[in-house]
Amino acid sequence: TNTNQMIRVLLVFEDTSNFGRFVNFLEVVIWPLTLLGIIFLFRNNFKEILNRIASIDASASGISLTFKEVAEEAKELASQVQPLAIAKSGIQINPKKDSPKSPSERVSDVQTELETMLRQMGQDHGIPSNNLSTRDIAIALEQKNLLTYPQRKLIEQINRLIAISHDGVTDSQAKEIQNLRNALINN
Repeated sequence: TNTNQMIRVLLVFEDTSNFGRFVNFLEVVIWPLTLLGIIFLFRNNFKEILNRIASIDASASGISLTFKEVAEEAKELASQVQPLAIAKSGIQINPKKDSPKSPSERVSDVQTELETMLRQMGQDHGIPSNNLSTRDIAIALEQKNLLTYPQRKLIEQINRLIAISHDGVTDSQAKEIQNLRNALINN
């Protein structure tokens, strides 16, 4: 039975016109099928790539990551960070609780708090912080084992989020930045 079926298939291809049609059919179909097979095999990788492409912002000034992408990285870091016990070091950071603030004012407050905290920590530990950026102060504090690597990276990510959001920060973005600040500073 199997032999009979094989013979029938071979007889069909004995006629060169049928074989030629079959080859033509394969030539037309093989590449789309191969492409679909590759996409199916690597579908998870393609999803990740498409998500990353969606989080990239291309403009006249260049290509940059969007808030969402940087926030995801920062949240991952925040889950690994041991909060700084700022009150124990004598540095007091208390956001003003006057009237409700706009999202951009809240983000500006976080930026000021981080800068104040880092400069004060630097001064307390003999790091001349007046001429250094907050990033450089954080690196110096890490070198003196006053910050861990994840804490320093989280500070950098928060500063990146603040820089990204300069054009117009939403309320939810401001809350994300404040939550990251709270994960870093325990006072």
